[in-house]
Amino acid sequence: PFALIAMISSQVAKVGLAIFGVMVDYIMQQAIAGIAMWVVATLALAWFARAGIISVIRETRETLMLAISSRSALACIPYAQEALVRMRFQSSPVELMVPLSFTVNRIGSTAYYAVSTLFIANVYGVELGAAGLATVLIGSMLAGLASAGSTGVLTVATTAVVCDLIGLPSEAMIVLLIAVDPVMDMIRTASHVYSNCAVAAFVCDKTETV
Repeated sequence: PFALIAMISSQVAKVGLAIFGVMVDYIMQQAIAGIAMWVVATLALAWFARAGIISVIRETRETLMLAISSRSALACIPYAQEALVRMRFQSSPVELMVPLSFTVNRIGSTAYYAVSTLFIANVYGVELGAAGLATVLIGSMLAGLASAGSTGVLTVATTAVVCDLIGLPSEAMIVLLIAVDPVMDMIRTASHVYSNCAVAAFVCDKTETV
């Protein structure tokens, strides 16, 4: 906490207390993105499982709560597998696809980098255009793959790589992203786990037995 306070103090001295409003806006944008991903993944799971939305939420709530509390996608793998099996997906494909998807398909990190980069661009008033948005998307996907296995400050610092692709200054903003990363980590992990459950359901649905 003392290190974070010292890091933020320089930014507060430059721009005043308005910096805390910027941090709240950033948290809200990441939260909205996470909720949107949860809604889409829930609908996808309900479609692939041929089940009601309430049933899907009930079967996956333990996995989602563990993702939020532990902030570890790997810890959620057995819970995600059990949830998908309870939704009548065959166990063998599920046992193969869930660990593979969780490891390779970095959905949560990709969304985090994309939203963070767009937020920084908005703070600096930079208009990206179609080419810039495409660069952010591709850069976020590559950054997500590159950050596999990393946590905390290392994950946040990779945001600078995406910003560099479109010439955004990110040094000052990275300090703020680090300060709120414990909250972001919960959103990032929950989005990653839940979205990959939907991806595994999409693949395993072809061998589902009813």
